[in-house]
Amino acid sequence: MEALLSEKKPVNPMRDSPTYNTVKSVLKRIAPLNLTDPRKENFNPAGCRTLHDVIRYAHEMSMREMFRISDADAPKEGMAIPLRVYLPMQIYVVDLGNGLRPGFSTRQAEMEDVASVPFRALLQGMKHEQVDWNRGAGVNWGGFAAIVAETVMRDPMKEGRMGGPSYAIIAGRYLNFNSRLGYHFTTIDTFCGPEINDNYITFYFKGGAADIGRRSRRAMMIASVLRKLGFKVDQKGDMVRGEVKKYSEDVTADKLDLLGRLLGSVRLLDMHLADDRQVEWYAEQFLRGNYAFDAEEPPA
Repeated sequence: MEALLSEKKPVNPMRDSPTYNTVKSVLKRIAPLNLTDPRKENFNPAGCRTLHDVIRYAHEMSMREMFRISDADAPKEGMAIPLRVYLPMQIYVVDLGNGLRPGFSTRQAEMEDVASVPFRALLQGMKHEQVDWNRGAGVNWGGFAAIVAETVMRDPMKEGRMGGPSYAIIAGRYLNFNSRLGYHFTTIDTFCGPEINDNYITFYFKGGAADIGRRSRRAMMIASVLRKLGFKVDQKGDMVRGEVKKYSEDVTADKLDLLGRLLGSVRLLDMHLADDRQVEWYAEQFLRGNYAFDAEEPPA
């Protein structure tokens, strides 16, 4: 962009001042991240060389201690509980109280064991009869080629394993859901109760397997749907953040149900979106209940 190239960089009036030099020196001990892979030998307290390393190490150890599970080991009694809901993801549940019905098996929970109002609403949407999680999404060669080209350039192990475990921290009226499915990540944090002023939903979505253009179009489609559902939305690249507050319990639960449907419907959608003109078409089809996007052909 010639206009950008011709612009002069702004001059920082603090540059080379004692304060500037002190902060610059201190940042070297704060900002860099060296502990990028928990599987490497240096991922230990002795490997921490910056404050960022300490935070990263503490976070990883806290998650391991809280859930005390790995992909290879089955949870023991009193730890995170695997939830069997017949979805293409592993879901582990930590019940903070009243999230699961009394008397369920501690080895495994079923859909009918979920008593958490917001989690049950989200699961109902995810399991909607017209949402097909196993659908191939009609992959076209253009989308497939874009994905192959992108994954050749990127190391998938740096972004997490395909189909990693998803975690739900629940209570009777509360849900924090973190899902890692394929190359994209979703977080939903919500409270859904009888007091309108307490109710909220925050939604976060990022990533994908295709090139950044296709991932960004999927994010635009999700953002369009969220806005029409009453969310305040921030979308940049392939990242979407949405927030909605102060709706009744029933309306909040309905929005969580729709978010569940949305997660299933857009799972492979980044493969499709080769043109900006397709974004609104997919958003409109979803809002009409066409979760398979098979009513007619989208714009070419």
